[in-house]
Amino acid sequence: MTRFQALSPRRLVAVWRAASTFIGASTARVVSISALSLLRGLAEACVLVVVARAALALSDGDESLGLDLGPLGLETLTISQALGAAAVAAVAMLLLHLLVAELSARMSSEALATARLRLSSAFLRSSWGLQAKEREGHLQDVLTTYADQVMRAANLTALILTASFNLIALIGTAIVVDVWAALAMAVGVAALAVLLRPLNGLTRQRAAGNRDNNNTFATTMTEAVGLAQEVTLFDVGASIEDRLRSATERATHSQRQVSFLSGAVPGVYQALAVVIVLAGLALVHTTGAGSVAELGAVVLLLIRGISYGQQLQVGANALNQSAPYLRAIRDLEGEYITNQRDAGEQPVTDIGRLQFVDVSFRYDGSVDALTDVSLDIAKGEVVGLVGPSGSGKSTLVQLLLRLRLPDSGTYRINEVDAEDLSLSAWYRALGVVPQHPRLFEATVADNIRFFRDLDDDRVERAARRAHIHDEIVTWNEGYQTVLRGSGSGVSGGQAQRLCLARALADEPKLLVLDEPTSALDVHSEELIQRTLAELTGEVTMVLIAHRLSTLRLCDRILVLEGGRVRGFDTPERLEQDNAYFHQAVQISRRA
Repeated sequence: MTRFQALSPRRLVAVWRAASTFIGASTARVVSISALSLLRGLAEACVLVVVARAALALSDGDESLGLDLGPLGLETLTISQALGAAAVAAVAMLLLHLLVAELSARMSSEALATARLRLSSAFLRSSWGLQAKEREGHLQDVLTTYADQVMRAANLTALILTASFNLIALIGTAIVVDVWAALAMAVGVAALAVLLRPLNGLTRQRAAGNRDNNNTFATTMTEAVGLAQEVTLFDVGASIEDRLRSATERATHSQRQVSFLSGAVPGVYQALAVVIVLAGLALVHTTGAGSVAELGAVVLLLIRGISYGQQLQVGANALNQSAPYLRAIRDLEGEYITNQRDAGEQPVTDIGRLQFVDVSFRYDGSVDALTDVSLDIAKGEVVGLVGPSGSGKSTLVQLLLRLRLPDSGTYRINEVDAEDLSLSAWYRALGVVPQHPRLFEATVADNIRFFRDLDDDRVERAARRAHIHDEIVTWNEGYQTVLRGSGSGVSGGQAQRLCLARALADEPKLLVLDEPTSALDVHSEELIQRTLAELTGEVTMVLIAHRLSTLRLCDRILVLEGGRVRGFDTPERLEQDNAYFHQAVQISRRA
């Protein structure tokens, strides 16, 4: 009973709906596979009928045979003509099988590409709040293991279509022909194994290449997820999509080859078996040797029909097993699309006054992260942000950058509600330096450029402003030196200054830095301090910092405790009036 439910039409329709989300674009291929499979089944039936009749004629010592073509009447052929017609039908059967295998490979590889591109694009366009909740490695797993199930479902769909229409063709032919035939089959298993060995070796080779291409895609996607905040703030989602598309196309090409070979091998095996049978019958006819075993053509057709029926059952069960993966991908894509970033329309030509008025925010299922926060930052001002761990500093910065939206209160930029401003224009006016620098596998210049259309002069100018240019030119390939994803080959201070150059490359109006010197050596810290000092008054800056040397650069400092503002004044006044800041300064001096 369980097995019947697994194969019930209602369950299969539900599975098909999940699969058609990614296969639906290949409707023309589905129709083509069905039509070609029907023709292939007719060709196979023709071969089986002719072989059976020819074998019977040979066993009786006849020089000709009659073929009952149903409505078309009775056709008499010589043995040579019949075997020649069967050979033509066998070649047609092989060609049709290869066409079906090619279409199936294209459909499955394109279904995989569709699933990966749609899901990765939806992720890149979704809100930062949803991206931040994404479990590490989960999306990569969905885009590899789960997406492979999409390709498997497409392959199974093609298998079911092929088996169904082959079965229809065989049953129809058996009904029309109604033959009494005898057939002897001597299959050269050893010969077939030798003949197919090079093809099996080629399949393994292509599979290894496909594995490497899939690993490259996974690495590319991992970098995109790891750099999600920077991708959002630099508004280079489209460039990341192009990079993913390129990696996807390479993986798709190799996957198509593997799928084609996997689909072609059974047909090649079957065609070679038929050729061997025909050769044996031809030998019998030429030499006048003894008879062959008598079997009916209808029996042959039904035996093959049983085989296709088995394929149908196996394919339907396997497709049903893939259904949870398909639904998971579809649901995840729907969640990303539902949580697209809100984007205003007003342009951002400059960043002047920044205002929070009674802004509050809470994470799902948690206490308030920020409560009634009000602040007013003037253009060109340098504002420090301090507070104990968990005080809400990172949350405040994310709201300031428009990565998240306040639950209540108002955020105004240049006297305009922040939500009314174009997100793309806003992000292009920003520069962000995270606490932990993230580099990706590319040249130094490309790491600074970060998928934006910036010429070499702007890249070098940014490197000079970040005081990293003099070190870059001493490296083996200068700006063309390739950095690994982890930034291996450069020090922590160099990586931080490369990220500072990245933030400055597009000449931002607002620069936000998260603990820019917290883990740096004295030399690197001094260089970054010099850069920040040179930018003072030119760019509005917000610094999350605790080091006294950094805090001295600030015009004012905002003290956060428990998600509330406990002070917002000059460093000198806060040192006198704010207990937390006074203690932090004393600790910094002792350090």
